[in-house]
This record gives sequence, structure tokens and C-alpha cells, in this order.
Amino acid sequence: MITRPGENVDPQQVARAKEKLKPLNLLLKEPETASLSLLQLLAKCNLTLSEYQQCLNTINKSSAIILKRDPKDCWVNGYNPHLLEAWDENIDVSYILNAYSCIIYITSYITKKESGLSEYLKRVIENSSRDNVNECDEMREIMQEYSKKREVSAQECVTRACGIHMKKCSRGVIFIPTDDNPVKMSLPMSRLENKTSECPNVWMTSLTDRYKARPETPEYEEMCLADFAATCRIVYGQHTKGKHVMPLLNEMGFVER
Repeated sequence: MITRPGENVDPQQVARAKEKLKPLNLLLKEPETASLSLLQLLAKCNLTLSEYQQCLNTINKSSAIILKRDPKDCWVNGYNPHLLEAWDENIDVSYILNAYSCIIYITSYITKKESGLSEYLKRVIENSSRDNVNECDEMREIMQEYSKKREVSAQECVTRACGIHMKKCSRGVIFIPTDDNPVKMSLPMSRLENKTSECPNVWMTSLTDRYKARPETPEYEEMCLADFAATCRIVYGQHTKGKHVMPLLNEMGFVER
């Protein structure tokens, strides 16, 4: 079921809807309700299915998915049975109804604060003040501690300590720049300092550059950029002496199919 929030909902209506659903929330915590169906559960709370749906529409501020499941499974995360069998790990998936909400969720997740790190840095600053350290050494110490410390959850800590894989993937991902003005990486500052201001060669060799310099053989000349990225790899050092290694044009390195 998809709940649809109403327009111009009165706060008193929201309060009344929450009051009606309160007995239902309390009843779900009782062990004896595990064997009841949804209709039996609603009957114990003097609610009809239509009243239940109306209450959900009233209290929700945005559209939401209400999964069809037994009351005993109300605390189970959303999952897909086929993905669960293939992944063989915990899954918590949600059907997206609002692209903006999805963007907000992702942005909030990757920018969430690490309160533990903030408290740790405060202690470092306090200790530096007590030790009469000059400002330069104090900033250096704070910088080192900030770069080495990170707050992690208990789950991530156990996963890393036990050497458990945090993700599994049977496919590699390669970014292929295809824009008219693609993103480029500049050379390191140590190499740029030795170049004159008129020198145009300030960019690192990209995948597109290597594709344009692919060997002049029928095998490579008929190859598109996507196939080149998927089936070829750039080799270095001793690997350049391999049996199937070919030199790129313009001395851009060596490639192996």
C-alpha cells in the first residue's frame, strides 16, 4: 500500500490519528500477537482497514510504502528474496517514490558528522594548551590526529577486525570519459615545476589518449573505446615483456589484451 498525504491536514487530525494508532503500536510489542493476521490485529484495536489506511495517510507527511506482511514481521527490514539469496548478507532496501528524498538521504549519509572524532580533537587541543606547545606544533599535532582517526560503528569495527568482506562484486567498474570536454588529471606539481609556462603537455595520459594510440593491428583497429577499456589493461615493468603485450603508439606505454 502507498500512503498519500492529504492537503491542508489539521494538526488536531494528526493528533487523533496518532491516538487511534497508539493501541496498535502497543499491541505489536506483545508476543501473543505474532500469530494474528492484520485484520485480527485491527479488530482488537477497534479499527477497520479503511480507518487504518486513513490514519496512515494523515500522519505521514510524504508518500510511503507500507509493505504487505504478517504482524510478526513488522520489525524485519525490507528485502528482496532473490537478492537476499544471492547477496547472503543483511539487506535493507526501500522503494523510491521521491527522487529528491533519495538525494537528501544519500547526501545526509555521506556528510554525517563524526561526533566521537570531534570530542577526541577537543582533548588533543586541551592537552596541547596544558603542555604550552606553540601554535605551529599544535596545528601539526591536530592535523596528524585528524588524518589518522575516524569514528566507526560497532558493526564496521567487527567486520574489519574479523577480516569480513564489506562488499562483494563480480564485475569491475571503469569510468570512461565521453564528454566533448572530458575531465583530465594534471601532472604532479613536482613535474609541472620543471616545465615552462608555454608547454602544453601538462595533463596525465588518459584512457582516451591510450585508446587513440592503440596498436595498428586489425585486432585493435576494429575495437571501440568500450571494448578497449573492458578487455585491455596497461602493463608496466617486467609485465611489458609478456607474450601478448603490445606497445602503444607515441611511446604511451604497453597494453595487454
